[in-house]
Amino acid sequence: MLTLLVNIRSICIGHPHAKAYHRCHWAPNNVGTVLLPELCAGVTLNTHPPTHTSNMFSWFPIFFPLREPMMLPAGADVVAHMWRGCGKHKVWYEWAVSEPAITPIHNPSGRSYWVGL
Repeated sequence: MLTLLVNIRSICIGHPHAKAYHRCHWAPNNVGTVLLPELCAGVTLNTHPPTHTSNMFSWFPIFFPLREPMMLPAGADVVAHMWRGCGKHKVWYEWAVSEPAITPIHNPSGRSYWVGL
């Protein structure tokens, strides 16, 4: 059970000021981590294209679609919330937007997509 709790994470991500009026259909995400900084100084894994860890094949960028497109006026702040859930045999992500409008939580309990353990 401890392993499951250790794998649960959440984050609130803010992106200030949309540059122009546009329609948002999705939230791209790249995964990055620093491995035990107190033990492995400077060891990172990253899927962000400019800093992608070479020869890494176990992690991939993730696509987080929005159920309904969201109109973003120029200058709007965008705030997204993401959660990683973990069960006995699977890991999944849930996401929602809270600004400039509120969306429902997408993929609750890994209902639409999950990764098997």
